[in-house]
Amino acid sequence: MITERGKDVLPVMRSLARFGMPLLETPVPSRTNRPWSAVQTCLMAYYSSTVAIGSDETNLLRIGDEEFTLTSRGTLESSQRPVLTLETSAATLFRIRKDLVTFREAINKGEVVVHGSKAALNRFRQVFGLR
Repeated sequence: MITERGKDVLPVMRSLARFGMPLLETPVPSRTNRPWSAVQTCLMAYYSSTVAIGSDETNLLRIGDEEFTLTSRGTLESSQRPVLTLETSAATLFRIRKDLVTFREAINKGEVVVHGSKAALNRFRQVFGLR
């Protein structure tokens, strides 16, 4: 759980993640990409509270054996049932963020598996800035 003081630094950390993304090496599946790092740098760093206004949804992200709950409020915790579940790899999230593949292409190739409505998927894509 993040402290109140830790919350103050989140905007800075997210800006640094967005700034550094183009500088990262091309991700490869054989190299270990930590799921938690992928969620923080590839999704949470791009979260838009402006786009999320009026939305109160919970999404579940599965990366390997790990699960992450992402909400439209920009938190990683919720007691609500997810409206959308995505299954992918950390490497795929990094490839999407580095514009090596679009979110839609990754879905079409089976690199991201979607369980939920197209409307929920579209809201997730917009809130977390995915192309």
